[in-house]
Amino acid sequence: MEIIESGFFGSNANAAFGNSPPLFGSHWLEATLRYIAAKQCGGDISALRPLRIYNGNFTPHCSGNEYLEAHKGYEANLFILSAQYTNIEMPVITADGWEALNKPPFPVANFLSQAAPTAIYVHTEKQKVFVFVNKPNEVWTKGFTASLVRVLRWIYGEKAELSTEEKALFKAVNEEDKETFIRIINALSNTLDFRSWRIKKELFGWNNSFRNARVKKLGETIQGQTNTINTQERTLNDLRVTLENYKTELDALINAAQDNNSELGDFISSHRQLNITKVKSSDEGNTLTYTIIETIDYYDQDAFLTTYKNKRSYIHDKNVSAEARYLFYGIFALSKGSFRVEASFELKNFTAINPVTGVQGEYNSYTIPHPHLATIGCLGGNRAQINDCLKHGNWDLAIEQTIAAAKNINFGDHGVVNKFFIDVAKHYMNVRCIVADNGKEMTPREFLSYIQDDIKDIKEETTNGQ
Repeated sequence: MEIIESGFFGSNANAAFGNSPPLFGSHWLEATLRYIAAKQCGGDISALRPLRIYNGNFTPHCSGNEYLEAHKGYEANLFILSAQYTNIEMPVITADGWEALNKPPFPVANFLSQAAPTAIYVHTEKQKVFVFVNKPNEVWTKGFTASLVRVLRWIYGEKAELSTEEKALFKAVNEEDKETFIRIINALSNTLDFRSWRIKKELFGWNNSFRNARVKKLGETIQGQTNTINTQERTLNDLRVTLENYKTELDALINAAQDNNSELGDFISSHRQLNITKVKSSDEGNTLTYTIIETIDYYDQDAFLTTYKNKRSYIHDKNVSAEARYLFYGIFALSKGSFRVEASFELKNFTAINPVTGVQGEYNSYTIPHPHLATIGCLGGNRAQINDCLKHGNWDLAIEQTIAAAKNINFGDHGVVNKFFIDVAKHYMNVRCIVADNGKEMTPREFLSYIQDDIKDIKEETTNGQ
């Protein structure tokens, strides 16, 4: 078939319909498909939904269902699969929803098979058509174009109700009346300003897509580089800490006296709160694990009272019982006693001291784990002083700093102290871990009885909801 000159062709129209070459070189078929799609958009090119054609081949080695599965992801409405065999059996589609157009009222395949063997299957809901044709020719293509009104069931319906104009169009195709055909399609194409539509679509804000994509890309790149820098900085910080530890160890070894072993024994003997847990020697040197038994005497009473009076603080957490609050009030607000705690440390080669977390000594019948040291190994401000002492060979002062750390509690460390409150109430109410102000050792339950008169006022406040 010859070329059709129409407003449905050209670069601007192709921008709307796509620029694929006409199937089997038929401009009549391509123009008809564009006409049908344009009729559906109601004059709004932005609402245009072109009828897409996929052109491929088939062989007798695969079933129709297999071709259906193979083309499942393709975005097309018309799948035209052709072959060039002398004799071939047409593939059959039996999948649900597919209807063969080979019998009345739609014997389209029978009609087209007069020009070339044909099988046609339609899925109206999916708006897809599969056509198998052997040795298609110009006569077949003209017949297929004229039969689109029966093939495109989702557009024309079962009764194929057409306007006068559409009837004239398909009649012109059937009779190859080029003049009438062009007049009808151009009457529609002239109502569609493809040029203005394309200018608006492609040039209005044409740089925005690049700008937005670039902004997104740069944001992602910057975030990636920032993450890389943060990772590198963490690595550098770790290396600096390791380097500082090496320097501390070196200085400590250089400054250590030769009779440290004797002095260490004397030091441990003179400090009754220190007990040896384990002594270990290896190729890496010597390690002494020791346990400190002390009472918590260093704390900020004002900080405790401020936290206690704040009804939203961790002291009033739903998991902290009223009994636990009275207990801690008696100790940290009224100073009626002190918790006796234990904390373990490792002394390595007189060059490093670190807390041992999650470890209890042999004294848990009358001590409880230190909330900061035994739980998370936090030395707070004592860490820097310990390292400074070791650096200058003053291991004894470093151990004294660990004793000071064991006597301290920081109410600003909300998570740790909250856990301490809960643990005492759940696990240590019968442990003789409190030294009262009268010098007696008590369990938390005994201590509550001891201070019942002192906490009478706060109990009434609680009862009255104040």
